Amino acid sequence: MKDLGFTLIELVITLIILAIIAVIAAPHFINLRHDAIKADIESVAGQLKSANEIIYAKAALNGIEQLEFNNSNNDNNASLIIDGKRIDLHYGRIRPTKHNATGIMNINEADWKIFGTSNMFGQLLITVKDAPGFNATTPDELISSECYMSYYFSPQHYQMPAYDLHTNGC
Repeated sequence: MKDLGFTLIELVITLIILAIIAVIAAPHFINLRHDAIKADIESVAGQLKSANEIIYAKAALNGIEQLEFNNSNNDNNASLIIDGKRIDLHYGRIRPTKHNATGIMNINEADWKIFGTSNMFGQLLITVKDAPGFNATTPDELISSECYMSYYFSPQHYQMPAYDLHTNGC
């Protein structure tokens, strides 16, 4: 007589193999959310770098790429009007303020948390909506989340901005 079905042992072995595959694959799918947050933070850093290069080129065309922000010796203001918005510059680069970031990159504040100061050496801190620090009310809270991008001018490298990605807490 010809047997047309599966034996119980074949079904059990199939289930065991599927369970092993699920155990191996599940952590990968669980970490996709964290990977997406990191990718968003990396993309906003890339967007800011690209915007800075374009702004620097425009500053050079206008002859203001060597002007220090708010220096009384400047006979010209270190800023550009981009899409009707004033963007303040420091040596042709975007100053790290919330106003400049939202103006130049068209960031929707419902999807991004942004902290910036008016201090020349203050940091611009940006994180994405799903990140642990999105509900932070102070820059220190966001920094403690270890899931953000910072943009700043350091006193040591006064004319070139720095971009730091902090993604250990994502």
